[in-house]
Amino acid sequence: MAHSVASVRDLSDAAMLYAADALAASVVEEGASAIDDIDHLVATVAEVTELSIDNAAFSLYMRASASPQILNLPPRVAAEAHLRLLVGLAPVTDASLWVDELGGAECVAAVGDAAETRRCRHIAGQTIRGEHQPEDEDTRTQISGVPILRWGRPVAAVVARSRPEHRTRVSVFLLECRAMLAPVLERDVLLDRSTSREQQLQQASERRLLRLGFDLHDGPLQDVAALASDLRLAREQLSLSLSGRLRSILLGRFDDLGARLEDIDKTVRELSNSLESSRVGTNPLPDTLRRELAGFDRQSGIEGSLTVSGTFDSLSASQRIAIFRIAQESLANAREHSGATQVAVSLEQMPDGVRLLVCDDGEGFDVSQTVVAAAKRGRLGLIGMSERVRLLGGAFSISSSPGNGTDVCVTLPSWQPVGARSGLETVSG
Repeated sequence: MAHSVASVRDLSDAAMLYAADALAASVVEEGASAIDDIDHLVATVAEVTELSIDNAAFSLYMRASASPQILNLPPRVAAEAHLRLLVGLAPVTDASLWVDELGGAECVAAVGDAAETRRCRHIAGQTIRGEHQPEDEDTRTQISGVPILRWGRPVAAVVARSRPEHRTRVSVFLLECRAMLAPVLERDVLLDRSTSREQQLQQASERRLLRLGFDLHDGPLQDVAALASDLRLAREQLSLSLSGRLRSILLGRFDDLGARLEDIDKTVRELSNSLESSRVGTNPLPDTLRRELAGFDRQSGIEGSLTVSGTFDSLSASQRIAIFRIAQESLANAREHSGATQVAVSLEQMPDGVRLLVCDDGEGFDVSQTVVAAAKRGRLGLIGMSERVRLLGGAFSISSSPGNGTDVCVTLPSWQPVGARSGLETVSG
């Protein structure tokens, strides 16, 4: 008999776990539509586990909200998933997550048509400030909020709307939701700090490159110019004192040295110009790309083209520099490794940002093997491009295969000042 009871309990636990995992996966993959048929799922679980409908719903919520499928999501996506589970399984019609901002409570995730109303904002602000919430005058619905603490201080609030008779049950769900969202907010804070430090490092790197460009201009380039002048003077002096076949040989040798010196001057000057990030960050981006492509044509003999669609005045300096550096690196790779005869660069303004595409008709390569081999040799060009884009919240991809050329695609989101941002950031790998 005891064995039979244990078997039934095991079956109930397995059914609950299976249903919770399926629900979590559905919320992640299908979004809001995942909670449309949730009542049927709860009824089925209640029947199998012999729990009441209310207990089955709460158990499903506890299991699904702790699923690794949700825990591993980016912070904003995870927050929305938790709120969807709350609306689907708790007796609430709307739910929202609010954070403490200088201008008051700001909504960073919401589920339901009335989740971001003025009343919800007011309740969220009171909850974060620790003020007593007065009884709702509306007898049909009631808005409740619970604070999310960090180091013992309220920093956010979960707010939900329900009928007054469900107040006690809703408060239990909200307390569990708060416990689940606290690490999500903590992870967001850590990611935001990490991104901020990385951006500071990137800016410091850009400043070092700018200083290096100036140092090249004021140091080695001036030395090369002085050496070229001395070389010309030495040639003139020798031409006056020599004659015959020896004169012809030595002057020819001086001409060869002069040509090599001109090549060195040109190379160092181009390197110096390419390091002047301040100019890249302030000049019109299409003009900067045209100049880079013109230099690429001269050096490589590969035919290059540029297509521009839209305006790019709203791009930040960091975004302009990133796009330029990635185009520069992509062109260098095409020149040195691809065997291409043509390279097409396109810069396109999109509704939510900007896209850069660099395509060549070269030999192509196996992307994964090449990246691993380059990393082992310490050549981090492709990885560096991806990391630069990641720091700016964009997406980076390389499409290539042997014999089919290479496409490098970069998308960067529309830039917003830090003060205009609210809430959690979606992190792209």
